[in-house]
Amino acid sequence: MSPSKLFAFQLIFASAVSAATIVTSNERIAGTITGKTKASVTIKMDDGNERTIDRSRIVQIFDDNGEVLYTSPALITPTPGTSAAPADAAPEPGYHQHDGLYLRFLLGMGSLSFSESPVYTNGTGKLSASGPASFFAFHLGFSLTDNVILYGALNGYSASNPDYSLNGTSLTATSSNTLGLSSYGGGLALYLDSLNAYLSADIGTATTRLTVGSTNTSSKSGIGVNVQIGKEWWVSKNWGLGAALFYHYSSMDDDVTGSVIPRITNSVIGVAFSATYN
Repeated sequence: MSPSKLFAFQLIFASAVSAATIVTSNERIAGTITGKTKASVTIKMDDGNERTIDRSRIVQIFDDNGEVLYTSPALITPTPGTSAAPADAAPEPGYHQHDGLYLRFLLGMGSLSFSESPVYTNGTGKLSASGPASFFAFHLGFSLTDNVILYGALNGYSASNPDYSLNGTSLTATSSNTLGLSSYGGGLALYLDSLNAYLSADIGTATTRLTVGSTNTSSKSGIGVNVQIGKEWWVSKNWGLGAALFYHYSSMDDDVTGSVIPRITNSVIGVAFSATYN
């Protein structure tokens, strides 16, 4: 396509387009173009859903008769004595896309809340703890489709010397201690491509651990749920850095014997930084 035809497309594209097909490096999307910005094009597909496609991913756009309305500037052969601008270079496959291998690290701080009841053999009493907690997570998986990721997760939470209370009365710990939570399982991450924002959630096995000096005690295994809502910014072809809100909930039995088995519940909420390879 010559520069004059490219200019003509800009004029055509600025007006309404009835039916069109957008071709990217890995798919064809048919429908009606309903919006456009300098950064993206929105198309309403035949099933009624709308998608916003980054302009850097668009290779060509055809009208309903198969006529080429647009070709990526990177594919236009420059006239003798000219050259395409470096900014027009076609993106490499996978550039700023959520596809293939998925790897995420999360590190943050939050507030932990712990409770265990009953604590007496007569079925009464409640032990509670709360305090600041650190958080880390490691997620490893792969994309099922663009922007939909299946992953395995390892999550950890740790509170040093939290505040304890028994039936609402504060307790004073006689030794330095750490209350920790860990969970592992599987989940899904869903990305909103136009914003590079995501919602991810995983569910699996969770355990509560209390460390006093060199002595460790652990609960039985229970169920743990972890949720993150975040936003990331691309810093290279495949790496994104960002921030997220996170929430954890878990419930399990204490590892004791007898007719009364205390039930433990935990919740943690906070903010984390993220680094994601995709």
